[in-house]
Amino acid sequence: MTAILKHALCALYPRTDFFPGLGDMDLDRFVREFRRDASAMLLLGMYAGLVLFVLTPVLTVYVPLPSFLLPRSLLDRHASRAATFPLYPLRSLILVLKLVAGLCWGAHPLVRERLGLPPLPPPINKDALDVISMVQGSAAVIAIGPGAKARATDVAKGLAKPRKD
Repeated sequence: MTAILKHALCALYPRTDFFPGLGDMDLDRFVREFRRDASAMLLLGMYAGLVLFVLTPVLTVYVPLPSFLLPRSLLDRHASRAATFPLYPLRSLILVLKLVAGLCWGAHPLVRERLGLPPLPPPINKDALDVISMVQGSAAVIAIGPGAKARATDVAKGLAKPRKD
């Protein structure tokens, strides 16, 4: 399934003279991370769009073959026509597939440079983050990030002033 997904994503974002295509990017890493992080509904929409993309060349380019057997010229025409197909349910699921492809394409440093955008910051290592919540008296403290426990403890100590009754 991964090879077919990469085929469809690369067909939707091919290389041009000015921009790299998805085939020029680390698509394996992106697909692996996307499958890990995406919601079940988004994955369902992506796979439904993938099935439609693979099976609909008969509707778009009038050839009864799956998209992965089309020659490059027909594949480009199929990708363009599938994205603008007059039946809304088909078009909307292809849009979900294009959205997923666009997440990878738009994060590429060369694409961002050519669009005049700054590079994206490195991804956050979620496993290295601490999330600490403490309750001290009537005050609640929440700290996020490396060293969160020490910062939350310091803040909580500052909030805990002895009461003079």
